[in-house]
Amino acid sequence: MKRFRRSMRVLQHVLRRTIDLFPWTPLGLVVGACAAAALYFIARPHQDLVLLVLSYGMLAFLALAGLIVPLVALWMGLRRPPMRAGEGLQLETLRWCRSGFRPNSLRWLPFIRLRWLWQRPAGVEVRFQRREGSLEEEVWARRRGEYRQIERRLVIEDTFGLARIRLPRQETLPLRILPSVGRLNDVPLRRSLAGGEAFSHPLGVAAGDRIDLRRYAPGDPARFIHWKVFGRSRKLMVRSPERALDEARRTVAYLMSGSGDEASAAAARLAIEKGLWGDDWVFCADGSEHEVREVEAALSLIARSRREGSARVEGFRAFLAKMDRGGPAAVVLFAPPQAGAWLESVVALARRRSLPFRVVVGVDRLLDAPKRPWWQRTLLDAAPDQGNLKEELRAIQGQLAAVRCELVVLDRDRGQPYDFVRSPAQRAVAAASLLP
Repeated sequence: MKRFRRSMRVLQHVLRRTIDLFPWTPLGLVVGACAAAALYFIARPHQDLVLLVLSYGMLAFLALAGLIVPLVALWMGLRRPPMRAGEGLQLETLRWCRSGFRPNSLRWLPFIRLRWLWQRPAGVEVRFQRREGSLEEEVWARRRGEYRQIERRLVIEDTFGLARIRLPRQETLPLRILPSVGRLNDVPLRRSLAGGEAFSHPLGVAAGDRIDLRRYAPGDPARFIHWKVFGRSRKLMVRSPERALDEARRTVAYLMSGSGDEASAAAARLAIEKGLWGDDWVFCADGSEHEVREVEAALSLIARSRREGSARVEGFRAFLAKMDRGGPAAVVLFAPPQAGAWLESVVALARRRSLPFRVVVGVDRLLDAPKRPWWQRTLLDAAPDQGNLKEELRAIQGQLAAVRCELVVLDRDRGQPYDFVRSPAQRAVAAASLLP
């Protein structure tokens, strides 16, 4: 069975190469057949000189195109541009970026045009810009990723589309496609919070000075008893450490991959490049078993973390268990906007932790649904897609709030946070404390 599949792949490859190298297009074959039929069945038997000239001219032009296009393709195949194996290329999604690829524009050859497209990585659009007398490639990538080489397909054809040859072109070049941050740079940012003594907070750890009071319990040292309170109320009260928070001295972050996670990955990239976690931070992402502490290595993990389908929490659970052995730290989870089985696992993990963590979700163009006319509300029951996404995010927020975890929703396209609970005035006051 494996040998049969291998043979089928080889046969498919040979057929594809044969079709790519066959000079005439379906349009050219149809035009040639029509010209030949008109010549032998109408023009020559009836001595129609006009149709005779047109038929011979069309067949001559078709033969000339079938000769010139292969010769140009052979010249393009022999004349390869210089390789850039040691440079490396970094692009961003959702924006036109220069790749540095400059093929010959063929301006000196009339009626012949050159275009090309990317085979691998997939999901990349190509356009051409003429600069300094030559063509320069600009690409638009839809998804992030990291690759070792670029596979292009060059298409040489005549302007009428009668003859065409496709040539594969591989370039060994380390390629990294990172998610675009869009307008997330406009969002006010702050550092993460963890246990400390900076300011009192009920969710903080008991690590401050002994300025709080609680009822005496068996086993409490007698030196912590507040005797003045006992003298007034005849109740034993002991001094206890204050619950407080401080800027995180150690931050651990994790990127969970799934469908629609490009905006969340962009938020993770922004936090890493801006240095929002200070000097002591650890980052990991789906698809990697090792955590990193350097910016370049973290960006590489973000690029390689793309995965279609529903998000899973196995990697985050193992990463969190490993990080908890190193002591207390602020935990940041970048998650996709779709709720699923991962949410229940994250809620279960949060219940077992003394300190809550923050979940950051990125979205694209999350707008308030416009108010529809009464006749649409009466006749059309289907809600817009944005409303469904908002309801899903509200459900995520409700489950996270039950375990004291904060949900941060960032709109990459508009460059602002989205809050489902706070009023607009409260949202403006809290805007400076959104992205950890």
